[in-house]
Amino acid sequence: MKKNHNKSSSTLLHMFESQNEFSSLFFDKGSLTNEEKQELTKSFTLALHSEASGIIDSINFKDHRLVKKEVDRNKLLFKSIDSFRYMLAIMNLWDFSQEDFIAAFHSKDLFLNMRHEFEGNPWKPEQPVVLFDIDDVLNEFRATFTQWLHDEHGVYVDPDSTEYYSTKEVKAAGLSPDGTFQQFVAEGGLMTITSNQKMINIANKLYDKGVFVQLITARPADNLKCKYDTYRWAKDSGIKCSHIDFSPEKYRWLLTQDYFHSDVVLCALDDSEKHSMEYAKHGISVLSPRTSYNKVLQDVQGVTIYDDPEQAYEEILKKLEDFNRK
Repeated sequence: MKKNHNKSSSTLLHMFESQNEFSSLFFDKGSLTNEEKQELTKSFTLALHSEASGIIDSINFKDHRLVKKEVDRNKLLFKSIDSFRYMLAIMNLWDFSQEDFIAAFHSKDLFLNMRHEFEGNPWKPEQPVVLFDIDDVLNEFRATFTQWLHDEHGVYVDPDSTEYYSTKEVKAAGLSPDGTFQQFVAEGGLMTITSNQKMINIANKLYDKGVFVQLITARPADNLKCKYDTYRWAKDSGIKCSHIDFSPEKYRWLLTQDYFHSDVVLCALDDSEKHSMEYAKHGISVLSPRTSYNKVLQDVQGVTIYDDPEQAYEEILKKLEDFNRK
């Protein structure tokens, strides 16, 4: 199997190199400005669209036509090759390697399969629901990210800061807070985050008890690297979950879910002051880990602070028992 994989990788590398050599007959990629690359991308994409249209022309796509023709297999094949070569040209233009292509392909493949699995097992009426935040509930994002800041940029952030993401030190180093996070994501940092195995085990126990385990994160889903790495992290962590969603406004997102209006949400586990307070304000019971940045939650009605995941699990079990007695 490994030998075949290497052969496939070698073949793909040859395709990238062949297309790159052909493109070099028409322009010098290294001398192009960013604006010129964008213009070329437009041209390649229009040409790709034209070749893709040729694929549809090789089959019977006009349903109203009574006379059918033979499928033109040769045209189907070579128009597909033409389309693929324009995609290769675009990737070469922007310096994506075969390794980039393979990694992105597998990330997308994992996402598609997980989404299909989720869609095949939707929430069932009367099924209890528990909402799990990801960062600093199911993992140790803050500790991993601040260590990366120190290792990558020499920026020290106080781990006991009262801010979740203390931007003061980052700005003082002449860096953009958002830019450093984007760099962390682009370099695959989300895949390096340490899991909170105790909490993942709790989620798995609840899943096995028939609970709909909903993962909801405020991570930016429009950043596709962030989105697909979140799915891969979930897969690699071994967590059993029913669905994964993204929203910077978690309570508003919750309002759109079918189960919200069925009074089946047992609780939400979240470390954020903002999200926890919004949940609690609207009657959603919250379990939040004790941290240096969410001390205000200790005085919020409807929020229970836990020091150990087992405390949280005991609280959830009580809620599940009450729910089952209804």
